[in-house]
Amino acid sequence: MGLSATDARPEPLSLRDAYGKVRDWYRANAATIAQEQPAAGQPDFRPAAAKCLPLVGVLPDVHHATELEMHAVFSEVIMGRLEWAYHKSDGAYKMAAYAHTALDTAKLNFALGKERQADLRRSGSVLVSHLSEQVIGEV
Repeated sequence: MGLSATDARPEPLSLRDAYGKVRDWYRANAATIAQEQPAAGQPDFRPAAAKCLPLVGVLPDVHHATELEMHAVFSEVIMGRLEWAYHKSDGAYKMAAYAHTALDTAKLNFALGKERQADLRRSGSVLVSHLSEQVIGEV
């Protein structure tokens, strides 16, 4: 999945600034979306939103999240448990725009890669047990 050429993108921003936007949006909206009946003709995101709640509940504070943890969260937005809200917006930008822009600015691939997956598993991060297999790899 990717952003379209017409999707607004924030100016280059740091991993931490983008992570703060993404974290705040999911913490403010995921639980409500998991319970709310969608409007007629709208996709039903309830199952996916409910499935991501354990991850959203342990997202580290923006000031304490490591670069590796932020990278993993952006990977989840692009291809994992948080992907259901890829096109959801905080009123300024889509969650995907924050993820892609931050990773592009930091010159990081959207996927962690085997070495970074192993580093994250060894880190003791609270995220590890909540990340999707496509992001963390086989545990």
